[in-house]
This record gives sequence, C-alpha cells and structure tokens, in this order.
Amino acid sequence: MRYLQVFIVAAIAILTVGLVATNISQTDTLASNAPRSSLPSTEETLTPAQTENRSAAQQRRIEERERARQAAAAENEQDFGFLRYRTDTSGAAPLACLSFSAPLNPETDYSPYIEVSPKKSLSFSANGEDLCIGGLTFSESRQITLKRGLPAADGRVLEDAETITVDFTDRPPFVGFKGGGVILPRMDADGLPIETVNVDTVKIEVSRINDRALAFKRVMEGYTRSQGGYGYLYGEDSPSDVEEEIWSGEMDIEGNVQNAPVISVFPLEEVIGELEPGAYFVTLEDARENLGQEGPPAKAARWIITTDLALTSYWGETGLDVVVRSLQTAKQVGNVRLQLIAQNNEVLAQASTDGSRAVHFDAPLLEGEGNLRPRMIAAFGPRGDFAILDLDRAPIDLSSENIDGRTPNFPVDGFVYTERGIYRPGEVVHATALLRDDAARAITDRTGRFVVYRPNGMEATRLAFEETQLGGVTFDYELPKTAARGIWTVAVEVDGIGEVGRRNVSVEDFVPQRIRVDVEADTETPLLAGDVREVDVSADFLYGAPGAGLEVQTEARLEVDPSPFDAFEGYAFGVFDEVFGQEIIEFDDQMTDGAGNITLALDPQDRGIDADRPLRLRTVVSVLEPGGRAVSDSVIVPYRPKDAYLGVKPDFSYSPSQNEPVSFDIASISPRGEALAADVEWRLVQVYYTYDWYKDGEAWRWRRSRYVKEINQGSLSMVAGETGEVSVDALEEYGDYRLIVTNPETENETSFQFWVGWGGQASEGVEAPDRVRLTVSDQAPATGEQAKLTLLPPYAGEAQIVIATDKVLSVSYQSVGEEGTELSLPVTTEWGEGAYVMVTVFSERDAMEQPKPRRAVGVTYVPVETSERVFDIEFEIEDLVRPRTQALIDIELSEGPREPVYMTVAAVDEGILQLTKYQTPDPASWYFGKKALGVDLYDDYGRLLDPNMAAPGDIRSGGDQLGGEGLSVVPTKTVALWSGMVDVGRNGRATVRFDIPDFNGELRLMAVAWSANGVGSADKALTVRDEAPVELSLPRFLAPGDEAIATASIDNIELSSGSFDAQLVANGPVNFLTETFETSLQQGQRTDEPVRLTASEEGIADLSIGVEGPENFSVDRSYQIQVRSGFLPETRIEKTLLAAGANYSIPPALLTGFVPGSEEAVVSFSALPIDAGSLYASLARYPYGCTEQITSRAMPLLYAEQLAVLAGEADDEAEGRARRTVQEAVNSLLNRQSPDGAIGLWREGDRNASPWLGAYATDFLVRAKEAGYTVPTEALNRALGALADVSQGEAWRVYGYDTDVWESRWHQDTEDKLMKRSAPYALYVLAKAGEADVSRLRYMHDRELNQILSPLARAQLGAGLALLGDRSRAVSAFEAAIDAVGYSNDGDYYQTALRDLAGILSLAAEVDMTDVVEQLSPRLGADVPDAAELTTQEKAFLLLAWNALTDGQPRPTIESSEDGAEGRYVIEDVASAREASFTNASDAPVWQTTFVRGAPQEPPGAASSEFSVSKDVFTLTGSRVDLDEVERGDRLVIRLTLNPEQRRTNPMIVEDMLPAGLEIEGVLSYADGSGEDGAFSWLGEIQTAKTAEARDDRFVAAIDVREDSQILAYVVRAVTAGEFVFPGAVAEDMYRPDVYARSPAERLTIAGNDG
Repeated sequence: MRYLQVFIVAAIAILTVGLVATNISQTDTLASNAPRSSLPSTEETLTPAQTENRSAAQQRRIEERERARQAAAAENEQDFGFLRYRTDTSGAAPLACLSFSAPLNPETDYSPYIEVSPKKSLSFSANGEDLCIGGLTFSESRQITLKRGLPAADGRVLEDAETITVDFTDRPPFVGFKGGGVILPRMDADGLPIETVNVDTVKIEVSRINDRALAFKRVMEGYTRSQGGYGYLYGEDSPSDVEEEIWSGEMDIEGNVQNAPVISVFPLEEVIGELEPGAYFVTLEDARENLGQEGPPAKAARWIITTDLALTSYWGETGLDVVVRSLQTAKQVGNVRLQLIAQNNEVLAQASTDGSRAVHFDAPLLEGEGNLRPRMIAAFGPRGDFAILDLDRAPIDLSSENIDGRTPNFPVDGFVYTERGIYRPGEVVHATALLRDDAARAITDRTGRFVVYRPNGMEATRLAFEETQLGGVTFDYELPKTAARGIWTVAVEVDGIGEVGRRNVSVEDFVPQRIRVDVEADTETPLLAGDVREVDVSADFLYGAPGAGLEVQTEARLEVDPSPFDAFEGYAFGVFDEVFGQEIIEFDDQMTDGAGNITLALDPQDRGIDADRPLRLRTVVSVLEPGGRAVSDSVIVPYRPKDAYLGVKPDFSYSPSQNEPVSFDIASISPRGEALAADVEWRLVQVYYTYDWYKDGEAWRWRRSRYVKEINQGSLSMVAGETGEVSVDALEEYGDYRLIVTNPETENETSFQFWVGWGGQASEGVEAPDRVRLTVSDQAPATGEQAKLTLLPPYAGEAQIVIATDKVLSVSYQSVGEEGTELSLPVTTEWGEGAYVMVTVFSERDAMEQPKPRRAVGVTYVPVETSERVFDIEFEIEDLVRPRTQALIDIELSEGPREPVYMTVAAVDEGILQLTKYQTPDPASWYFGKKALGVDLYDDYGRLLDPNMAAPGDIRSGGDQLGGEGLSVVPTKTVALWSGMVDVGRNGRATVRFDIPDFNGELRLMAVAWSANGVGSADKALTVRDEAPVELSLPRFLAPGDEAIATASIDNIELSSGSFDAQLVANGPVNFLTETFETSLQQGQRTDEPVRLTASEEGIADLSIGVEGPENFSVDRSYQIQVRSGFLPETRIEKTLLAAGANYSIPPALLTGFVPGSEEAVVSFSALPIDAGSLYASLARYPYGCTEQITSRAMPLLYAEQLAVLAGEADDEAEGRARRTVQEAVNSLLNRQSPDGAIGLWREGDRNASPWLGAYATDFLVRAKEAGYTVPTEALNRALGALADVSQGEAWRVYGYDTDVWESRWHQDTEDKLMKRSAPYALYVLAKAGEADVSRLRYMHDRELNQILSPLARAQLGAGLALLGDRSRAVSAFEAAIDAVGYSNDGDYYQTALRDLAGILSLAAEVDMTDVVEQLSPRLGADVPDAAELTTQEKAFLLLAWNALTDGQPRPTIESSEDGAEGRYVIEDVASAREASFTNASDAPVWQTTFVRGAPQEPPGAASSEFSVSKDVFTLTGSRVDLDEVERGDRLVIRLTLNPEQRRTNPMIVEDMLPAGLEIEGVLSYADGSGEDGAFSWLGEIQTAKTAEARDDRFVAAIDVREDSQILAYVVRAVTAGEFVFPGAVAEDMYRPDVYARSPAERLTIAGNDG
C-alpha cells in the first residue's frame, strides 16, 4: 500500500510540474559584463524537447521538425536586426535596454548610432545582445532612433533605421530601513533612519517585547517588501505572540522628490519614552490605501534594540568572559547586571560589572543541553539601557587569522600510540596513553580505562586502570583469531570526563615488505603534450643490500586534476555534464640495475589531448621482490596536453536567489597557470523539463522532455595576465541555468550549471569587523620572559588584549593611537607551548564624524620556547646486529627536565611499518605543536545602525561489523618487539634487552619517554642480517594438487666469493621437487633460484632451507605453510533408527572422496530424531555474525549448556566456553544498540534490522538476564522501550527498526504482514519482562487474531497471554497457531514451516500447554531434515524444542571403543572412523545420525538454486584473461556477478576462495566503476557490500541482492608461478540454505621464475 501511495503522489507531482514548466515565462533577463569585457555570439531560440520513452516514428517526426526549424532560424540569423526593448526601473535611474539579434561589441562607441528626442546626454553600455541606455529619467516619454549602420560585434550592421517610443513610469513606491543592523545607539542619536521612494506618508507601528520573552525569539533584520510583493516572519523570527504595541501613528516625509530616495529619521526614543528592558519591533508601511491590483502597499519590519551598551564575550573551555562597553565612549561600563539565560528562559547565573575587568561565567554553567543550553547574555544598565548577546549566532569568523591547529581535549589531553599501525588477527596490540593537562604536565590522579572498538563500532573489550606512572599507562590486547579485518580503534576514557584520546590501527592479512622503494619525479612542472617525464626509482633490500635485477612495473591512472592551478582556486573547467573517463596506462616492464636503480620515461603519448579539463597522471611504480610480491610507491604528475584551459568561477558558493545579480570570473589559463589573452564567447541558457502522459498502443506512459531556452549571449576579450567577468542581472525565474564559454580559436569549451532558488534567508544583520595588524618577534620567548608584538590598528581607540589558548588566560586594556604601539606581554606557565593574542580596538562614537561605532579585530599566535621540556634520546648500539642473538640497547636521555622518567621501547620490522607509512610516535609535537584557538569571540558591533542620517521627522499619534578465522599459519614472520614500560629513574639512562629472531631486514628502534613535565621520542634504523641472508619466498598457502614455484634467495653481502650449497627439507603435506642446489657467488652478488614444490593433502607443513658457504658459513631457516582445500567443505549426513541391541558402523561411502586430512566424522545418538549436537555444531561453525545469527547461535545455550559438549567440545572447559559464548553474544548485541534502544543488524544505528529481529534479539537478552548473565538493566529497559512501539502494530510508530518491505510480485510479504508478526512477538517479550499491556494483548487476540497469518506469531500471542494469566485466550491462540502450521511467506527470510512448528512447540512447553506439546511432537520428528539443509532460525528453534522435549529425559546408553559424551562421538581421522563400532545398549530404539564433513577431492561443478553467480577475470584495462597465460606480476580484476532468480531481498554471503598464486591488492568500490569516469567503469556499476574483507586466501562479502544483478570486484596480483586450482565463487543466503550458487572451478597457470 505504501508503494501505491508513493506512485500516486509521484504521478500527481509529475503532472503538476508539467503544467508549471510549460507555462514558464519567456521573459528575457538582462545580462551585463564588466567594462573590460568584449563580446560576439549567436542567438539560439527555444529548442524542442529531447524526449525520453518516445517511439522511433515519433522521434523521427520530431527530428524532421527540428531540422526545418533550425534551417529557418539559420536563414533569419543572416540578418542583423533590432528585436525588442525593455525598461529597467529598479535602480535610482531608469534604463532602456534594446535587444538585437546578435551580440554587440562593448568597446564600440554607439552614441553616433543613437538619437533621442527630446535630446539628452546619454550613456551606453553594450552587454551581449543588449544595449542599455542610461541618463534617462522617470515619468517621461522618449523617441529613440536606431540609425542605419549600427554595427554588431561580428561586423554585420543594421540595414534600416528604426524609431521606437520608450515610456517610463514612476519608480514603484518603497519604504525601508536605511542600512543594515538591529542595534541603534542611544546617546546623541537622531533616531531610526528610514528610506522612502515616492511615498508621502509612512504608517509606523512600534511594539515592545519584554526581555523575558527574548530567549524564545531571534532578533534579526526582518524583511522589506516592494509594493505588490509579499513578506512575512514566522516562528522565532516573529514577535506576534509576545509583542505589546506601545505606539502607532504616521510620519510625513519631508522634501519628497518624485522618483528619488529620501532619508528620514524616526525619533524612536521620543515615542518610547522611558526605556525598559527588552527589544522593539518597528513596522513601516506606505500609508496610502485602496491600491487595488497594485497592492499590497510597500512595507518593512525590523527588530530594534536601542542602547548604549555593547557586549563582547570570549567563550572557551573554562567558561565565558564578558566585557561591557559604552557605544558612545568605548570605555568599560560598571554597575551593569549581566544574566546568563538558558533556552527555557531560566537564569543560569548573574553577575555585575565593575567597569575595569571582564565578568566570568564558569564552564559548568555552559554545559547544559536541551532546554538548559545557554541562549543569551542579557545586560541591564544603570540608566535603563538593555542589551543582549545572542549565543546561538555564529561567532565572529576569524578563519583568515591562521587560528588552525590541533584541538586538544580538556581538561585531560590524551596521547595514545601503538608500536605499529597494522596487525594480523591473533596478534597482540601494545598501546600506551599519556595523560596531560592543557599545559602538557602529567595528570597522575585520574582513573580510567582502555576501550577497544571493532571496525563496525562495536566494543570488543575494556580494561580499567587505577593508577598511572607520571601520567603514562600501558595496555596489551590480543586480537581474536576471528578478528574482523578493517580499522580497529583503541580509545582511552577518564572517569568523570569520557574519551580523551584514541588511535586507529588496521587489522589485515598482511605480509611484511622486504624491500624499500623510493620514486622521485618533478611533480610541480606540468607535463605537456609530446613531452616525456623522467621518473627515478631506487630499490634496496631492508637488510642493507641494493635491489639489483628486480622487475619494475609501472602504470598510471589518467584522471582529472581536482586542483590544477593554485592561483585559480575555485574555477571549474570543462563541459558541465561531460564526464572524463579515467584511463589506466600500462608501461613496459623493466629491471633495476646493479645498484637497484632505474630511470623510467613517463610518456602518455596522445592520451587526453581532447580533454577540456586539466589532467594528472597518478603514477604507481611497483618493484617485485624475488618472491613476486610487489612493493609500490607513487607520484602524481600534473598533465596539461592542451595549450589553454577555460575556467569559470561564480561569485556565489552554492545557489543564488531569485532576483539576485550574479557574476562569473572567466580565465584562459596556460598549462603553467598563467592568465592568457583570449577572445571568448559566452551564452547563458535556462534548462528545464516538462512531464506529460501519452498513449502507446493500449498503454498510457509518461515521459520527460528537456528544454533549453536562450537567455543571453556575448563575447569577452581578456588581456594577458588578467581575467574577465560576465555579470548577470537578477534572474527572475527559478530553475537550472548554464553559462557556456567557448574559445572559437582553440575550440575549448567550459560550462557551469547552477540553480536559482526561491529566495535567500533573512539576514541577521552582521557586518564583518575591521582588521588589526599584529606582528610577532621571530624569537620565541620562554616561560618567564616577555612576548614582543607590534599592534597597528586602522583607527585610534580602546584596545582590549586577550591572551587565550582553549580558554581565556588574561584580559588587559590600553588606549592606542592610529600610529599603533608595541606590546610586551609576560609569558606565564599557562601559555604552555604557545598562546593566541586577540586584540580588539573599539573606537569612540562621534554623532557628526563617526555616528556608527566601530571595532577592529586581530589575532596572532605566539609560540613559546619548550626545548627545555623535550628529551633528547640517543640509542647506543651498533648499526648492524645478527639474527638469533640478544641485543643490548643502551638508551641515554639528555636535555629535558631532570626528574624521574618512564619510557617504552619498540623494535619493529620496517617492512611492516612501511605498509601504513607509520610515523614514530611524537608526543612533543602533539603537546608542544601549534593548537587551534579554542575561544570563540562574540559581539554585536557588526549589528549597529547609524542613528544620525537625517533630521527627525514629525510624527502623529492615532488609534487602531564479518567474522571467521583465517589461515592457521602463514610462511612469513611478524617481528615486533616491545619492552613494556621502563622505569628510567632520574639519571636518564636505561638498558633494554631484545631477543632478535631469525630475521633479515631492518628494525626501527622507537623510544617514547615522559616525566611529570617533559616528553620526548626518537628512532634509529637497526639492520639485522646474516653475512649472507637466505630467504625462501613462498605463497601464503597451498591447495591439494597445486604445484608452485617458490624462490630461494641467497645474497652474499659480506662473505668472500665462493660456492653455496642449499638443501630443502619438507615435513607434512608438502614435498619439494627441488631438494638441493649449488651456486657460486661473488661478494655482493645475489641469486634467486626457482624451487618447485607440491601439496598433496590438507594440513600444516614444516619447510626449511639450509645453506652452507665460504668462511664456515651455515644457516638454517624454517617456515610453516598451510595446505587447505580450494573448495568449501562438503557435508554428508545419514540418519537411521537403531534398534535396541543393534550395532552400527559408518558406511565406507560416507568417508570417501575427501581430501586427506580434511575429514571429520561425528556420530550421535538421541531418543528423538533431532540431532542436537549436529544442529549446534553447524550453527557454531557458521563464520559470519549478523544479529540474527549471533542470537540464533547463543539462544539455545541458555537452556542447554551441554550443547557445547554435544558439539564436540568434550573437556572440563566446555560449560565455561558455553557461558562465555552467551555473554559474548549479549555484549555483541548491546554494542549494536542505539540510544533509542533499537539493535542494529550489523552495527549500532544501521537501522537495517526489522522489528521482528529486534524482538528476537531482545527476547534473548531477557532470557539471558533471567539466566544470570550480565545484561545491564538500563540497556534492557531501552530495548524493551523500543519494543513498546513495535507492540502497537503500526509501522509509523517504529523509529529504530526498518519497517520497509521491498514489495514485489515475486513474493507476498508486505509491511502489514511484517507488523502483524512483529507486534505479537514484541508483546510476548514484554510479557516475559513484566512490561506488557494486557489490554493490548487481549485486543489483538479478540480483534486481530485472524489477521495474523504467522502461526508462530499466534503462538507468541498465546504465550504472552498465558504469562499474564489469561489461559482461556492463550488456549484459543495456540489452537489458531496449530491451524496455521504449514503457512509460508517467502518474502520473510526468517520464516519456514519447520521453524514455526519448533517455535510453537517450545512456547507451548514454556507455558505448560502439555496438550499442544503432545499433539505437535510426532509432527516435529517427521519433519526434521538434515542439519545442513536447515536455516539458522530452524536450527535455533529446533534446539529450543529439543530442550523442551528432553528436559529430564535419560540419555541413550551406547557402547563403543571411541571416546564420546552425551551420546556424541567425534572422530578426526578416516582410519579410526572406518574401524569405529557402536552398540545400542538401551532398552528402546534410538535415532542415530552420522555427520561427515570434509573438503572434496574433485572440483565441485557449477550449481544454482534460486540464485546464480558468475566469475570473470580481466586485465586492468578490461580485456578478458586466459587462465593458461598469466605471468607472474600481472594484475588482474576479478568480477563476481550475482543474479537473483527470486525478486525479493536475498541477504547473501559471498565467499571466493583464492588460488594460491594470487594475492588480493584491493577491493573495488562504487566510485571505481560508477558512471563514465571510473577507471573500471567497463566492469559495470560496482556495488558497495554491507561488509567486505580481503583475506590471505579468500574474498568475503555480505550483500543484499534484490531484483537486479549486483557486481562485486577486487584486484589481485599474480605473485607465485605454478599451476593452481582456481576455485569457483560461492554465494549463500544467510537464512535460506536452499538459496545458493557456485561458479565452476578451473585451473590457473602462472608463468614466471621457473628458470
């Protein structure tokens, strides 16, 4: 129904827009350009629609008409002639604008060609096709003769003279306030300035708004409307609901001159009388009446505050400082009562000024939220003066004053660091936090905690700390082996404050780099067409040898340069709606020389030469390590293949308003960024659309038609070094406009499209301040010294000098002259590492010379010398150490304060740090670097009116988050050594010992030290290597049947020349085909030998390479590699009824066809045909975790902790693990809970969970709390509160859950059905928690039971009624549930008939409906298929039913030689499984279930069930790849196309296993394939998955697939040569096991280092 309503509304909107658009006025709008412009162009009339959805015949007829129209238009355009004229009376003098059929030349003197009668001195302005004549007057008629020969810009002339009569009417009447602002100075003031035109008498109304009402209003400029126009205020801008009229009357306008503006002054103070606190609202209106169709009369309204008080405030971390001055004298005013007022009008605090210093309001007063948030400062002066400072307004913009920097936390500033930036799952994160105050001194008396967040924002763990060591505290966290890949966060919270610091780290399946690559090129000079840019590349092994003889690959992405010219920031280039298609350019592979260097030639040839936009080449250079992995570096080279680029820059930031003049800067720019001379043409057009219906055969269809209307055109001449300008007078019609600029000589074109809106917002009347110039001495002062500054104001006055950081430190005052002064300011410890000096100069007010008070503002930063607080750290260790030794590192601290010091030291593989460009932690820069100004400046000087513009007038008074483990091992080592916290003491010396592992590379030593007052850090490169480093480069894994070519490298760096003998040994499922080799190496020579190896079965292999060489050199390196199947596991199940005394053995057919080492057999026995152990084992094995799956996995464990035993975890820790599983599930769900109580599907606030799923998750939380698990009461109450809305059964009430149902003819689910199954569940959960409304339950039973189609929902309604004691209705509801069993809704992917049956049975058992249990139990046993065929919902509810049916029942007695428990036997090898025998020693038959799982030996074929998936492989440029012809180093794109057969929501998990020779380099996003500009647009539109991960051996994603095909894609590199299995991609529905697909498996051959 919702979609039908949306369709009807859309249809009405389409018809309405069509009617409006077809009646758009054809009125031309004047455009004018600056005097330096020059103009030619052509005229374009209204073009027919470019129509969508038309038939071919219709389109041909339209095109024929268009050709005929264009031919006629072309013929007309041969003649140059006068078309029409219009008058412009909006200015002080009228204009007559004549429009011609072609542009005019603005540099031509047109006075000889124009004759006016009666004669008058005139001015002429040519702009595009318009010639505007000035010097005319209102209320007169003139004859204008256009003489023969009047020239156009292109040389054509007017063939015949023409005479026209131009009549000017009077200017329309106008009333308004002269000048901006809302504050009227009271002293020596004539009154309120009023401007009128053609108005004799003004009707005036004055109202007062009490000061107590101003908290709910916004004092602003109001509005001004012309005669016949409209203007109004509403809401907080309107005083209508709080004003009290105090005066109304009329004022005659003296000296009124027809059609001329007249300034009068309304003596506001005279009519007010005695001043009272508050504001005034003044309304002006033309007093004429009975205007008829010309009305309503001109009118203006404005808020006014008349006062002599001016408020200036500074809002920082410690509070608000307020200074009150006199507008008249600029001096401070004493005895002024200040009130801090909240949003709800409550007075938060009050204080009085003493006339010599600022009043301070403490920070806690400013921290209120909602109604207690500060709204304004109200000032009550001794003479009745009243003023307010609106704290809701934006502070004064000081962004041009260089106030940027880091914003510190207050009052605790935390610096958090880790020893590296990237980790593998299962590794330990070492984190340290330093806690300091705003002066960077240690905070030692605070407690807090470390909190770790997963990539989806869920909390993973937290650990409290009770004390710090001089403000430092460390924390170690072991990442789970199933850790989600992505960005994790380590945050530090302090009690009573909250989070004070955080650090992000990546968790990925990474491999450390072995080489360092540096790429250098000229990135400043643009690369021109035909030029070649040299790119210098150097490669070195991290263990200190040159990267000689390494393969170098280069590619460049040709793309638009987003910021091409520094001097032309904000300019747009190229045609607005043309997309530049990015292109990837691949260059020939090359090799580094003996020193590891090479110079590349970057030559784009003729690519991009037709682009009107400046381009750049994002160039990536990859150097392949001996093992095939790439290490890359990049440079961005500006590319300018054109001789000139046309740029357009508007004078508005987003969208101009109707009737608002706009202008554009035009520039022709050279490739090097210089403004060129150019003659360009421009056109301004309006683009709009109409919508209409038409009949196509028997069907009605709608279409959209696009129209382009010419507004104006012209030409512009620009001289070298300058830009031009096109100015456009007010555009009267709203809609899309486009300015098109072309250069006929170069054929360049640029266009800029913009929207003209309905109108701008009312102004608050704020005027930017003048500027004070401040200069600071180059020598930074130290604490205790004086900071020297020079102050140069724009005028003399009173200077207010504020020293501020994130708070106001001091305020001082002095008088300054126009010549300026020198300031000497004492630097205190509060300045910390530096402070801002904010100077405001206030001028006196002079009623004659300067009636409007002024103020000027200046800000500068003064850094403080902090070297005495920074430690200088030196490492005392040789630059080279050997692996497999202990390194003693002596560390000495100098400089810095002499006091106790703590320190951490890390030694991390530089190849790991390079992956994230990790920077050594630098607390000195963090604490002593420049920080952002944390104080906001507010004042009202920018809102002042001039009260002395004329003499007062006479007045008259009168009446009226994916999981899953990765590989067990990888053949690379992570080297990251960590000291923990080291107590250095006072002597500044410490020794750290590290055991150096078997590793060749570079370690970066990093030390971070801190004391009570100082900090410091340092690093040092430490080379680790053998005399001749040996490395075996292996793939990350292998699959059975793979044959890989690894690389064995020996680099003779230090030994004398000689022979090296290598022996390779393998233990486990991998065999070396190359077992030995011998090579002779000179000193400094390296060899990379191909080594063949094969994998036979699953398991972990131990590999080693031993090398002996000259000088008794000997080394033995060891590695582990995992062999895992290239195919996802296959499950086989057999279920039989075993008679009493009968024997059972596993049939051999169940155990054959699996990869050796991958098999697992489970035999279980149960009195029921429900194999609970297998059910739970399959649930627990499912690796991914949305909210439904987490809940389904944990819910059964609440009542049957022995399930963990049944799942094969038979040990003493089984029940403990079960409880941990439940508690982790509780924590995971609560980490997905939003403040409104709703629980997300993947993460907090994602609103992807349905209300039914919310009830399911909350049901689990309620049960968990009952079972004694930790479920915080507040969190549970919030979850129940969210369910209270769901229980009402109306979708519009539900906020935190997704009630939208993607309705389709392919399934029958609807929003109503969703709510009809969600509300009963919500009521049941609320009843369990004691929170349900029994009347709502009864109403739903009595009125809506038959409308509830779901049998489970009926049973939940019955269970809720039973819990509340209404057994009769409960029985009725359960009977209705039994009647509905068998119901199916394929749009509800949680629902199946079996799930409903099991759920009804478990609910009936829960509320003691024994007759229902007895009735349904036989049906349950007959309906249960194998576990592999069940949904997660079916498994969870079956386990709940199993628990209900077996509660208190004895277990079967089974005799067997195998170890087992609770009737379940897990056998991990095939030989044992074949020998296993079981005997039923019970007195009754038992159900036996055999579950065998393993990787298939033969590649499984393609499969499809209600879904299909295809897998394609391409080069980076879109060519298909032959899998038999891939070479090592190739980069490939793998595209997965997902195709649903059922048009419904299919929540799919996609798992694409990698062949061992490939490694993922990146996952492509929507932007990579979107539109025509993505570099991979040839792939089609790439979807953004809900979550996606690139792992060592697979790509995994979760994505919803509905009606259309979806594309996922990722980039891989061929790293290892050999022959590998190329698995098919697998897609599985997360909830419906019968929806799945698999693409076919193939073989992949990678050629490369095979000798």
